[in-house]
Amino acid sequence: RTSHSTRRAMSRAWWERPLPGADAFAGLCSDVGDVVRCGPSGDEAGGGRGLFATAAVAKGETIFRESPAVLVQDPRNRAETRACGCCHAMLAEESPSVAQPSCAWGCGERYCDETCKEKHVRRLGHRVFCVGPLDSWDHPIAALRLEAARDDDQDGLLAFVQETAARVLHETHAEMERRGTDERTAEDEEDEDAVVAAAVEKASLAWFVKGGESKTSPLAPSSPRCLTMASLVANASKAAIDDRENDRFITHVTCGNQNRLSSTTDGDATEDTKKKRRRRLRSAAALLFDARGVSALATLATRNQLSVVVAQKTKTYDGLGVFPLTCLMNHSCAPNAETRFDDGFDDDAVRVSSTAEASAPRARIVALRDVAAGEELTHAYVDVTRPAEVRAAALAGFGFKCGCERCARARGG
Repeated sequence: RTSHSTRRAMSRAWWERPLPGADAFAGLCSDVGDVVRCGPSGDEAGGGRGLFATAAVAKGETIFRESPAVLVQDPRNRAETRACGCCHAMLAEESPSVAQPSCAWGCGERYCDETCKEKHVRRLGHRVFCVGPLDSWDHPIAALRLEAARDDDQDGLLAFVQETAARVLHETHAEMERRGTDERTAEDEEDEDAVVAAAVEKASLAWFVKGGESKTSPLAPSSPRCLTMASLVANASKAAIDDRENDRFITHVTCGNQNRLSSTTDGDATEDTKKKRRRRLRSAAALLFDARGVSALATLATRNQLSVVVAQKTKTYDGLGVFPLTCLMNHSCAPNAETRFDDGFDDDAVRVSSTAEASAPRARIVALRDVAAGEELTHAYVDVTRPAEVRAAALAGFGFKCGCERCARARGG
C-alpha cells in the first residue's frame, strides 16, 4: 500500500493546480452572449490565455457585461456607503417605509431583499465568520474581522482574504456533505486535496492566476504580512469549526428532488459523527489556510482585482472585485477596450428597488476603437498616460514586462 506521505507528495495543493483551459470558459462566454471566446495568447501575463472578440465591434459599443466572482467593499468605504452584503447594490437610507432585511444573528449586515439575505448565508458562507453571536472582540473570529475592518495597509486585501476564506471553507463543508463521508480514513486522506480543490472551484476561485511571488515579496508565504494574515485566518477557521453553539456551516444538500438544510451540528447527528465532521474540516482548513494557501488567496486578489467604483449623486461605492472573463483580458499600453462600472444607472440595470438605489455592480467592457472579429481584447492594468519607465515599474508588480508596440518604441525597438 502506498504510504500517506507518498500519496500526499503525489497529490497537488489547490494553488499548484493548472489553470482551466480555454474550453472551461465556454459556459461563461455563453452567459454573455458568445460575443467573446477564450483562447491562447502570446502574452504570458494572463497565464497564456486571452479573450477574443467573436464579431466586429464599433468604437464606443459595449462588448459584454459581467458580474463579479467575488466583490468586497473597501473597509474605508463601508462607513459612508451602505451596500447589500450579498450583491453590493447601494442601499437606500432606512426609514419607516423602507425596511431592509438584516443578518439574523445581529452582526449588522444588511441586504436589499430576502433573496440576497438567504443567498449570503446558504451560498456564500456568511455565517462562517459572522460576529453576531460573539460577546468579545478577543474571539479569533472577531479578531480577524476587526483587523480586516481596520485595513491598516489601506488596500482591502485582508477583507478579500477573509471573504474568500469563508466561502472556500463553506464550500469545503458542502463538498464533504455531497460526498457523504464523515469518517476520515486513509483512503479519504488521498482524496483530501481533491475535496479542497473542488471547494475552491465551487467558490469561483479556480479561474484566476495566483502565486508567483518572489521570496522578497510582501505577500510571499514567509513574509511578515502573509504570516500574520495566515495566523488570523487559521485561528478564526478553527474557532468556526469548533463552535458547538451556532450552526456556522449551512448548505443546501440535494436529496432526490428535494433540498434540505444541513449543518455540522445537525440535530439528528450523533456526537461521534459531529466530532468526525469537525476533525475532517480542521484537516481541510490546515491545507487551505497555511501561509502558502493564504499567499495564494492574497496574490489571486493582487494579480486579478479591479477597482470597482460606482458613483451616485450623493454617495459612491468603492470595492475590489475579480471577474473571470474580464481578468482574461491581457494588458496593453495602447488598449482597444476599457472596463467601466456605470451599469447601476443604465435602463437595463439588474436591480433597483425601494431598498436599493442602484443595481449590483457589473463590469461593462467598452470598445475604445473599432475591434475586428477575432482580435484579442486588451485593457490597461496601469495608468497609460505615465512615462514608459513608470508604467514598466508598475507592471513589474504583475510579474511581466509589457511588449506592446508603444513600449517597444519607447525602448527603441
